[in-house]
Amino acid sequence: MEQINVYVLDTDGKYQPLSPDAAGRYHSQVLPGFFVERGWLWPATGESADTLAALRAFALL
Repeated sequence: MEQINVYVLDTDGKYQPLSPDAAGRYHSQVLPGFFVERGWLWPATGESADTLAALRAFALL
């Protein structure tokens, strides 16, 4: 199974793992409002990538 490893730089200059929120989104600490969902990168078995869902999430469509 594919996985996402997201890290953020802490105040000591060390990288710490970032956990997803309850909806499974990884939120950027640098770009306000930007996030990534695992399903955008690796859809569930039998499903195809839903690029339009990602664009809708950012109100680009």
